[in-house]
Amino acid sequence: MSNSEIPFKSSDLEKLFNDNIEQYGYKGECKNNNEEETYRTSLRRQRDKILYTGGFRRLQDKTQVISATISGDHRTRLTHTLEVEQIAVSVANALSLNADLVSAIAFGHDVGHTPFGHAAERVLNDLLKDSGGFNHSIESIKYIWGKYGNKIQKEIYEGILLHDSDMYKICKENAQKQLKYVECYENKNIELGNSKEQFTEVFNIIEYIGNFPSTLEAQLVIWADKIAYITHDLEDFLRSKAYTDLKKNDESIEKKLSNILNKLIEEKNEE
Repeated sequence: MSNSEIPFKSSDLEKLFNDNIEQYGYKGECKNNNEEETYRTSLRRQRDKILYTGGFRRLQDKTQVISATISGDHRTRLTHTLEVEQIAVSVANALSLNADLVSAIAFGHDVGHTPFGHAAERVLNDLLKDSGGFNHSIESIKYIWGKYGNKIQKEIYEGILLHDSDMYKICKENAQKQLKYVECYENKNIELGNSKEQFTEVFNIIEYIGNFPSTLEAQLVIWADKIAYITHDLEDFLRSKAYTDLKKNDESIEKKLSNILNKLIEEKNEE
């Protein structure tokens, strides 16, 4: 076999990519084994696992802000996720961070989200208060764990969990109650019987609740998410019939929207 025909191993890719990541970025693990995949880094393979889940596909039918438009060009939770990933990866490349880790976190950050946006999340949180409430970040890591367990590494779970500012306010006891039930999916590669025990061992939620993510890649996804929804949610609303109707009945609506946007930006700066 000639050199051009020799498969490019994952460990070789990791080394190549790591050389281009700044010292403050997350460097992938260069593991050599006889069964390692070719042409994809370990993190990219994990990202692809999330991409091909049913939970990711179901995002296409979940509301971002506007539930439906005649033209169909409104954003959904899926298009929002793709935009978050695009923003985050672009900035990661500019800063020489690990784009594969950023992409994996971005793809997984909303897979546990409710239909009907944050309004439905608030309703579920109230209905389930005796069980610790409801938080889509926790649901996201529970869902991905149920599919792949510790085949997805800790840094991805951490980034998905802590992308939402609500996770800095949640009571640890309530978070643990939400994690009590970890759904197991039929997968030959996972020991389903010990899913809850494995989850507790591999991902100790107490270690992270209330803290900022340990990697710059996860911190980057937080801001990419905020950039995406602050600008695009407003854009969708301004293009909707709801805005047109409001403007007819309330001449000061533009000033009110400006005040709301300024308040949102101030709150994010305080975080």
